[in-house]
Amino acid sequence: MTLSPRECEVAGLVARGLTNAEIAVRLDVSVKAVEKHLSSIYKKVGFRSRTRLLLYVADRTPFGG
Repeated sequence: MTLSPRECEVAGLVARGLTNAEIAVRLDVSVKAVEKHLSSIYKKVGFRSRTRLLLYVADRTPFGG
């Protein structure tokens, strides 16, 4: 399944080490919205942890992010 552009953006910010609150500020959305995006991302890629998502993004980003 393909991630939406916003989900890709959220995943990239997670990979940079930002918290949900920091991502919410950066994207001008609520923390709840970030949590919903993360839930959708985890479901699509089959992960249950933020660490696994970080590694997934790093593996697909030139020079590790």
